[in-house]
Amino acid sequence: MTNVNSAVEIVAKTEETKVAVINLLISCISEDRQIDLSEIGIVVGELPEATRKMMSEKIFPRDFLRSYHRIREQAEGELDKDGSIKTTMGGINSRSSAISKIAELEKLKAAWNHQLEVDAPKYVDMCKAHLLKIGAAAIKAGADPVLVGKLTEHLMKRQPSWEQVSASLKFGYVVTIISLDEGDFDPELMNAQRDSVVALRDGVMGALVQNVCKEAFEILKLVAKKDRTTSTGQIQLNPRTIRRAQQMVGKLESLAFIHKLIRPLHDAIKAQMDKLPASGALTGSEFRNFEQCLTALRDQTMVWERLEKGLPLIEVNPVQVVATQTANAHMANAAQPLASSQQSLEMTQPQAAISAPAETVAATTCASAPVEAEVIETSVPVSPVVESQQEETVPAVNSSTPAYVEPTPTVSLFDWV
Repeated sequence: MTNVNSAVEIVAKTEETKVAVINLLISCISEDRQIDLSEIGIVVGELPEATRKMMSEKIFPRDFLRSYHRIREQAEGELDKDGSIKTTMGGINSRSSAISKIAELEKLKAAWNHQLEVDAPKYVDMCKAHLLKIGAAAIKAGADPVLVGKLTEHLMKRQPSWEQVSASLKFGYVVTIISLDEGDFDPELMNAQRDSVVALRDGVMGALVQNVCKEAFEILKLVAKKDRTTSTGQIQLNPRTIRRAQQMVGKLESLAFIHKLIRPLHDAIKAQMDKLPASGALTGSEFRNFEQCLTALRDQTMVWERLEKGLPLIEVNPVQVVATQTANAHMANAAQPLASSQQSLEMTQPQAAISAPAETVAATTCASAPVEAEVIETSVPVSPVVESQQEETVPAVNSSTPAYVEPTPTVSLFDWV
């Protein structure tokens, strides 16, 4: 009887200690002509311009290879989806990611082979019509019809056959399983395998950081394109943009076992991306914090430095802190006229020996709320006696009033309001 717990442990170990490297083997025939006209006694440099243009045309109609190019692009995009990352070694995948991607590649391979079946019976007629169209265009542009006919006949003879074309249109891929566990290494190749694994780990980490920073930069450009504030005060973003930001987490999650710095990067981003609304409607404070996060993530140098030193990945000043700092700055600026006014009173009014506790409280209040103090001074006449008492109780330099201290912003991994 198989121990269920042991089986689960074996599967987990397999998934966490092996990576699948997928490389595409897709080939396509060149569309450019490679013929030697000296075989028929023609020097290309001596041809009229309209005739030379015939030689620069592609050997296939423009849309013939388009279907194959599209399938190839889909295959390349598949290797860069969630759960994998492209490196110079190929597409690095976890075991589960490789299984799903191979299934998709098999579908694309079937679509490629089906396109070959569709193109085979019509290839000859398609090429003939294409060459005749090129010749007609050259004659219309002023080329010698006799020379055009001679060139067209030569091009038809040199046109690649369908057998040659189909042999070059190949869709394939290879999958290589690499173990990260030294227990699986070949003793005679231990050092070489260890160096290869280190290179793989570093390559994956570098590619992931590059991908995250590039995505953050591209998303930041999207959200900053125009004012998106709605009549309700919210900022509306395209839900696809929100999903794109959240998808950065997918690659990191699947490949976190490969390098020790991937998990901190994943956790820091995921904690905040999960807070983004699926609808794309953000409040003003949510949008500004999201914008600050993207701004910090786009800098590869900073991301690397903070990850390697174990520092918080992103420092974001919450909107409330920014507002508090701005308000305090205004209060400090408003306090300067009050201090100047008090200094003038000190120079022009005689000192009094009587101090009034009531005025002391009022003057202290003025020091902490300078805006109200200015209103009192301009709207209510103050008798010389009161001025003298206030001047003595609250001199121009008030040692009992604490100096303004710049608030220290709370710093954590993505501070959000």
